[in-house]
Amino acid sequence: MQSNITDERKHIQRIYVELFLLSH
Repeated sequence: MQSNITDERKHIQRIYVELFLLSH
């Protein structure tokens, strides 16, 4: 279960980074 949560969190973080790069 914890692994699944970590994977989801990593995915969200990646989206935030992409948005940040696009915004920049």
